[in-house]
Amino acid sequence: MPYASIANHANAMAHYLLSFIFLFIVFPMLIFRYREGGSFDNLARNFIKAVLLYIILGYLLVVIKLYEFIALVLFMVSLNFLLLKKGGEKTAGIFYKINCLLMDFADGVIPAEALAKRVFGGFKNLFSKLISAFRDPANILLLFVCLCSLYIRIYNALIHPAPSMSDSSVVLAWMKYIENRMVFHDGIYPQGFHIYLATLRKFSAINPLYILNYSGPVSGLLTTLSIYFFTSRITESKASGVVAAITFGILWPLISDNWVRQAATNSQEFAFAFIMPTFYYYIKYLSEGKRDDLFTAFAGITVIGLVHSIALVFCGVGAFIIVFVFLVTDLKRSWKRLLNTVLSGMLCIFISFLPLGLGLLFGKEVHSSSSEYLLSKIYDNFFPPVRGVDLASFAALGLVFLLLIGGLIRKKLNRSYMFVFLYGAAYFLFIYYGPALTKSQVITNRFGDMWNLFIPVLVGVSFNILLLPIRKAGIRSAFQLGLAAVFFAFSIYCTRLTPIIPYKVQSDAAVEQYLRINSSFRPTEWHLVSGFVGGYALSYGTAYHIQSADFVANYNPSDKEITDLATKVVLPNIFIFYEKNVFVDEVDSLEGLVLEQYEARLRDSDALAEWIEKYREAHGELNVYYEDADLVVYYIKQGDTNDLFKKY
Repeated sequence: MPYASIANHANAMAHYLLSFIFLFIVFPMLIFRYREGGSFDNLARNFIKAVLLYIILGYLLVVIKLYEFIALVLFMVSLNFLLLKKGGEKTAGIFYKINCLLMDFADGVIPAEALAKRVFGGFKNLFSKLISAFRDPANILLLFVCLCSLYIRIYNALIHPAPSMSDSSVVLAWMKYIENRMVFHDGIYPQGFHIYLATLRKFSAINPLYILNYSGPVSGLLTTLSIYFFTSRITESKASGVVAAITFGILWPLISDNWVRQAATNSQEFAFAFIMPTFYYYIKYLSEGKRDDLFTAFAGITVIGLVHSIALVFCGVGAFIIVFVFLVTDLKRSWKRLLNTVLSGMLCIFISFLPLGLGLLFGKEVHSSSSEYLLSKIYDNFFPPVRGVDLASFAALGLVFLLLIGGLIRKKLNRSYMFVFLYGAAYFLFIYYGPALTKSQVITNRFGDMWNLFIPVLVGVSFNILLLPIRKAGIRSAFQLGLAAVFFAFSIYCTRLTPIIPYKVQSDAAVEQYLRINSSFRPTEWHLVSGFVGGYALSYGTAYHIQSADFVANYNPSDKEITDLATKVVLPNIFIFYEKNVFVDEVDSLEGLVLEQYEARLRDSDALAEWIEKYREAHGELNVYYEDADLVVYYIKQGDTNDLFKKY
């Protein structure tokens, strides 16, 4: 079945979506108590807590070598019964009600007809809630924004099977290592994101490549929703949240230089989805003192720490500013809450660094390329150019500042707006002066990402401030929503919803042929010989991979049969991927390291061509499994293995 076919993606997406709904919506509903607030707020809380739960559980099960689907399911069932036994209805919530209903049915208290009516009534009630939610025009507009946001990010994954960007091969391999109960295979690095992906893979039971390709766009959608969530809550305006979501979800390519990362799957972009909700719940806790808000904020910042260290710095700076704001403005009333917040931050740091200690205990070293990048320096006084969007955002900060001055005059402080101003101003100054002051390559290349992430919030907040002079709340809300709809139409006109297409390090044809072969052979039943980047990560767990240079060096084409070097067992099915034209993405400039790698691959390709020619002389023509203008896949069948090809 072709990768880009509707049937193929319908099947894969159904598995992905059902596993996501179960892991992050249904199961959290069963184990976490319902709280005050709307359904969206409960979904956000449950999602954040569930991700933390799965990451910690994943680390534990991988370390003790029990990371399997059945182990995850047994843990979930045990946790449900433990909560039910300990707290009953107050703790287990909906699970308790379902359990009682089923026991009553088993005991004959409730007849089958009554049970069917109650189940049908439950679904009817859920459906009516969904319908009522979309009676609000703001929710309908947000839905369209989310669909457009997802479309421009996921289009690439639907059309191009090759993973996006160079990091994708590493993410794919590390996800598979987690599945095989190996942690820190290539060095110590936060594995939270890879545990999240591996858990999705365990429940979806589809090829890991689909998990990789879909999860990046989903992370972008989650970040869009998180920006809406934060902005709409602090402004108390859904329309302002929608404007912020439009800015990030649709206009992002006009804001960020790293916009292609939104269609790729990287741990930093996944961590970004948790930053804004964490800020909101810290502010909410310090304002209201509800413990669940503190726990949710703690869960959010801990997830970030277990996923991406640089994102933890971004979130940590924001948490520090939030504490500072309440320390200065409300110390007498909130000092206990401030102490709890600081203690939760210290606990987060401890948990975030536990994997480092665990890796050192196992005798591992810090991931070499990451540590080199973290410590790398620049040697000139670099000042990033001030873009038009930066000036507009700085003007938005000015609006927030004026609002704060007005609040001080009226002695009516808005601490959320104070945080927005201080955080935005701090990052704007830091990304401009930080590179020259620190000479850090990380600060130069990555810290601008957080500023770009905060720009949509500033847009939404300033949008709300500009319309505050309209005194009547109903008229203001209707006018805001109308302007948000106009802004949505304008954003579509400006971008034409052009999909984000990141660069690739593999050709689509090579990856498609891998999927085709993999659907025809059982794991470990075939060998893939290739010289293209990411061949090992792609085939790991489903085939044996041999680098083309090693294949040419270690296997004699004149031998009667090709056998395993160690066991001398005949290799039954060998697929040789020969690149007639070595693949280089058109966005790559053949300079520096890229040029060196390209020249090395050219040499390996020439050597493989010579090996193939010698094999022809000794054994006759090879079977051609696939061929186009750039790639040939040769098939060598040996031994008595049955031909397991399926029609394509």
